[in-house]
Amino acid sequence: NDLNINLKRILPQNPSQFCEGDSLKFLIDPDYLTSYPPLNYLWTNLVTTSTTWAKETGDYGVRVSNAAGCRSQLAPVNLSVIPTNRPAIYGKDLYCFNEEVKLSTVDDSYHTFEWEINGTITANGDKLNQFLSPGTYAIVLKSYDGSGANCIDSSEVFHITVLPALTPPVITANVPQPYCEGLPITFTANSPDALVYNWSGGQSGPTIIVNQPDQYKVTITDVNGCKVADSTAINPLPDFSHFMTGCYCFPDGEGAPI
Repeated sequence: NDLNINLKRILPQNPSQFCEGDSLKFLIDPDYLTSYPPLNYLWTNLVTTSTTWAKETGDYGVRVSNAAGCRSQLAPVNLSVIPTNRPAIYGKDLYCFNEEVKLSTVDDSYHTFEWEINGTITANGDKLNQFLSPGTYAIVLKSYDGSGANCIDSSEVFHITVLPALTPPVITANVPQPYCEGLPITFTANSPDALVYNWSGGQSGPTIIVNQPDQYKVTITDVNGCKVADSTAINPLPDFSHFMTGCYCFPDGEGAPI
């Protein structure tokens, strides 16, 4: 038997799209909970109360009945839930001093992105390229979908560290300056941060012995792969090959050796 009460519809009738993780309350218009007690309810999501909370895409209808078995079926309302897009951050988590931080995510051309560094919005787009001072930073990427629902989802916090500057190597020699070509000169580089020493001539290690005029650059590398360099030089001896030799005749006819 039909339940002879004026149950009009389920509210809301035209629910807006909403985002995954949100919920929407459906109820019956008008509310006969007090006018015609007791009534029994069975929603399509198997909820048996007078209202139901919807969280998933689908049709939400309800059958209302009384103790005598009379019932009324209300037409379902369709709900569309926009799935969220939790973005992932890709990139290194450790950077050397004065190295550009480069992070990225997957761009699907449907979402827009916003980068936050320690809670401050600093960039938009699918890439973050920025120089940061030494320290530890919490990076969060927010994703906005292209629907009218403006759904927002955030990545997990991505922690990065920017290391302080290395101590540049100090180059000393076994002879005083200026360094001139001829005798062998021993150059020794020293830095408390150095794990590896590499010289511009291809030598490795903190000490080299050289005697040719040239620029000698040493680059140190620390345990994290960060680098810093310094250089010194051996100067060439003066070139005397172009000095004049022999006699020069003065206007009075006397010659003087030069």
